[in-house]
Amino acid sequence: MISFHTNHRLLLVAPALTFALLTTVIAILPAIYENRLYPGDPDRKPLPADVARGRELYIAEGCSYCHTQQVRVDTRRPVGPDGRFPPLAADARWGRPTTPADYADQDPPLLGTQRTGPDLADAGGRLPSPDWQFTHLYDPRLVVPDSRMPAYRWYFHTGDERAEGDREVLLPASVIEQKGKGFRVFAKRDAQALVAYILSLKTGTVPPARSGAAPK
Repeated sequence: MISFHTNHRLLLVAPALTFALLTTVIAILPAIYENRLYPGDPDRKPLPADVARGRELYIAEGCSYCHTQQVRVDTRRPVGPDGRFPPLAADARWGRPTTPADYADQDPPLLGTQRTGPDLADAGGRLPSPDWQFTHLYDPRLVVPDSRMPAYRWYFHTGDERAEGDREVLLPASVIEQKGKGFRVFAKRDAQALVAYILSLKTGTVPPARSGAAPK
């Protein structure tokens, strides 16, 4: 009788084969199916340089640890007229439910791990004001008093003169009154790139169609 206690080769091979089988069934085959169902767009243009740089900064700063980019569906409710489930009640304010096609050609896809801050899947559609985004990045509590987000002030500098490529931030009147009329804040190029990426996040209201099929 073969025993795991006496056959070390069996003890090594059996778990390895089990792991390989489960990986294939749980991860590889579903990924192949989804890639065939939602292929990348061959005509998709690369991200503009500033947006691509902003995405790199978004990843480097760990923004996806606090912000998701996924609006979840509620499979307990009836399918809507478009043939898709509606969003969860808690997610409805963030936009339409996300689909696998939303992450096509993204490496890595930034679904996020925890929603400490608001979901950003449609941040550019919900808050399209660059001035608001710059102020929020400089000091979140200037626009959201109860925000727990840290202030990213190293992306800005203060002074009387604007450096080449900088953009002046429009601050609330209360800040000017507190700091004085000569107080000015300028967004550096990395701040502008990060805001450009956030403003590029627009899912709209209509989900992308499946390849070769019109939306139901």
